[in-house]
Amino acid sequence: MKTKLNYGFIGCIEFSKDCLETLIQNNIKPKKVFIGNKNFRKINSDYCDYSYLCKKNKIDYMYFSYINDPKIKNEIIKKKLDVVFVLGLSQIINEEILKCAKIGFIGSHPTLLPLNRGHHPIIWAIANGLKWTGITLFWLDKGIDTGYIFKQKKILIKKRYTAKDLLLEVTKITKELLLKGIQELEAGKITKIKQPLTSNYWRKRTFKDGVIDWRMSAERIINLIRALYEPYPNAVFEYKNNYYKIKEAKIIKTKKYIDNIEPGKIIKVFNDKSFIVKTGDKLIKIIKHTLIDLPKEGEYLI
Repeated sequence: MKTKLNYGFIGCIEFSKDCLETLIQNNIKPKKVFIGNKNFRKINSDYCDYSYLCKKNKIDYMYFSYINDPKIKNEIIKKKLDVVFVLGLSQIINEEILKCAKIGFIGSHPTLLPLNRGHHPIIWAIANGLKWTGITLFWLDKGIDTGYIFKQKKILIKKRYTAKDLLLEVTKITKELLLKGIQELEAGKITKIKQPLTSNYWRKRTFKDGVIDWRMSAERIINLIRALYEPYPNAVFEYKNNYYKIKEAKIIKTKKYIDNIEPGKIIKVFNDKSFIVKTGDKLIKIIKHTLIDLPKEGEYLI
């Protein structure tokens, strides 16, 4: 026998919007939606105001700047929410609010928890050259990505994947797990798989983490470019005291002896504005970038 539950929804990015849209399309309308306000644009390059979805489908919603605002707690209690989905939010929800939902809060993290808790999981996974990652839906607790696992699925990171590609795959799998999980919840099945307390945490990235050092291996540079592709701000390199973005590049396969060429040296410049540069071990061709005045052959990017 199925029991209709009262759901809440919290988020502030494109991923949040896509998940909410899927719920609505499957006749699962949250009783209350909480949307991060425009201040979240400062920290989320993929910020999204999806209030139009709520208006169109007559769903009650409110904006917030801080998720632990007492107004949030009051609304959860007022709406008698059973489960609150937190999909696309970097703020930590305090225990006082977590206790307000009858069954609990379910968050998402695009790794195979308990591995790789913490910040920027999609970027780090590609930048570090991982072959596998995943998506985990888990019950929120006072820790960071430490709660009981609700649903989980492994995801292959294909060699050509950019951050955009991986995010699309993560979103697709999340939506599948959400719908399956809701079916189980309404059938009275509540899965909670305990995580080990100890694991690794990925740190918060800074601008410097996205700056290419030409002494890096070609593969590492290509991975960084893929990792910081849309919706993220792109990897950059320095030239004449300015930073320029790289959107696309590829490793050049050559038998030419290049061991004696220093990293950062421009080997060839083409009419289409692409150019070849020496890395720590190989040559790569920079195909799409934001340089206006191209470097000359023999110059160095440092």
